[in-house]
Amino acid sequence: MVFSPHLPIGPRKGYILVVGVTMLHVLAQLSGATAYAAFLGCVIAAAFAIGALDGEPAVRLARLLAFVGGSAVLVASSSSTLYYWLTGAANARSALLIELGLLALAAAFAAVVARVLEGGEQARQ
Repeated sequence: MVFSPHLPIGPRKGYILVVGVTMLHVLAQLSGATAYAAFLGCVIAAAFAIGALDGEPAVRLARLLAFVGGSAVLVASSSSTLYYWLTGAANARSALLIELGLLALAAAFAAVVARVLEGGEQARQ
């Protein structure tokens, strides 16, 4: 097992809960790594866009990686908040407020993504 959280549960019903909580932990870690890789990809694509005469493909790649990275950060934040609430490290009120804030942030992120995609389509025409 990658990580075994200490949960106050009985031996019979605890295995599925421990597996679920462990999966949340792994999801948060992988989403964080994905966000970091997307960040590095954005930096590299931006460097290619600055150095190239025709930087449009690199700019499109950087935009796509920014969307992937932003989505991964939202997934990592949400799953890690849920993980810390399930393990007892965060109380219910704090976890709820953080999740509501992340939901508002996800709505704003979706609006920005839709606007950028709309602008990219208009620029290609």
